[in-house]
Amino acid sequence: MGLGGQIIHLSGREFTTGTISVRSRTEHTPSSSSGLQSSQLDTLRSLNALNRFATGLTRPWRLQAYKCQRVVLLTTAEQVCTLSEAEQRARNLKASLEKRGIHPKVLAFCRAELVSDNYFHAVLESVKSIFDSLRRLTGLHLDGAQLVDLALNGSAPMIKINGLQTPSERSEQSGFANLLKSTYGMFRNPTAHEARINWDMSEEDAADLLSLASLIHRRLEAAER
Repeated sequence: MGLGGQIIHLSGREFTTGTISVRSRTEHTPSSSSGLQSSQLDTLRSLNALNRFATGLTRPWRLQAYKCQRVVLLTTAEQVCTLSEAEQRARNLKASLEKRGIHPKVLAFCRAELVSDNYFHAVLESVKSIFDSLRRLTGLHLDGAQLVDLALNGSAPMIKINGLQTPSERSEQSGFANLLKSTYGMFRNPTAHEARINWDMSEEDAADLLSLASLIHRRLEAAER
């Protein structure tokens, strides 16, 4: 503990107060607190320790310690609110997709951490899963257009979505391969060249794109190998 610094360290987190610095050890708090994340429990334990420390201070320093508690509580409340909103977004998206009968591999990406900012990362992860499936089905260790060409194109592709007996069937096979390439180019290529994607994707757009990923997964699972 130090009374001359400007940072409070609570369970690995820092909070600026401008007047007092306290480093608090994690104290025991019953783990049965309903609905609390482990990080929130850590914060409560640290607040309990800070409260006990503050009671032994003179009045001016005690007021500063209580001010620190208020900063921590407000910050924690904001984090809980954000998490709740993300969970609600994930539930809404999953409910919308379940009505469409979306493939389980795609539903797995309707998670709060993937939709906390927007829906882009949920779609990105579902696209990654398509190419993971393609590698698993073929045994190839490639990605992108090269993987698609070896798996789906040519006169004797490794994966056939139909019998390839008629011009229409061969066109469908070629179109399916081009669909995978376009999907890869739309989502995977930009992330390799930019630190952060700024794509304000709506829930409706995400649902449509995840439906496309579901279609691709179903066609791959039903294909001949």
